[in-house]
Amino acid sequence: KLGMKVIIDCVLNHTSPDSVLAKEHPDWFRLNAQGKPTAANPEWYDIIDLNWKKREVYEYCWTFLENWVKECDIDGYRCDVADLMPDDFWQGLRPRLEKIKPGKI
Repeated sequence: KLGMKVIIDCVLNHTSPDSVLAKEHPDWFRLNAQGKPTAANPEWYDIIDLNWKKREVYEYCWTFLENWVKECDIDGYRCDVADLMPDDFWQGLRPRLEKIKPGKI
């Protein structure tokens, strides 16, 4: 009624080490020399990075983002540290969101 839009802030590059995703899919994360999930930035000791070499990670995140648009009719995303993620992730996401809400995301 007021013309307001809903934008969700999301972080897709990393999670907490105790996240449900880390427990369910430990193989989807960047690993250190000891085989433990880690962050690329050593100063970020309280997070673990997703491994963007795994195509399953792409599909999981694409589906996650699509569902917010489908189920809640959101208007867009603000994505923290998006520049640390591969460009082809964003290039693959755009047409998928466009099919759901053409010209609106």
